Amino acid sequence: MAIPFGVGTETTVLTLPVVTTQNLQPVKLDGFVQIQAVIPLGLLSYEYGVNLRIRRNGNLLLTETLRQGNSITLTLSFTQVSSIPISLVDNNSLLGTNTYTVTVEFFARSGAGVTITAQSRAINALTI
Repeated sequence: MAIPFGVGTETTVLTLPVVTTQNLQPVKLDGFVQIQAVIPLGLLSYEYGVNLRIRRNGNLLLTETLRQGNSITLTLSFTQVSSIPISLVDNNSLLGTNTYTVTVEFFARSGAGVTITAQSRAINALTI
């Protein structure tokens, strides 16, 4: 299921509770979020960016940035698909349940009509 998201608004696309048996137990997170941009016909150029943020219990752990653009006259509309990988070892987990949340935010846009959605997405965790 596609998740649309807008400029300047963080949208949650993944949530994963992970149980640890001790403080500071390492948690390895792996995954991805696939971003789809629909670029309309007739633009002279376009640019967009997406920030992906990972939080543990609300605390920011990582920000990944995807930025795409081009300066060409578009005679056809097209769809651009990119993936943002997730790979992180959290060495500061707390004893008990730690909730990892992945959000995306559309942060830059030139060219009217560009729309962005989060498509396929996955995350898994391994406690060490």
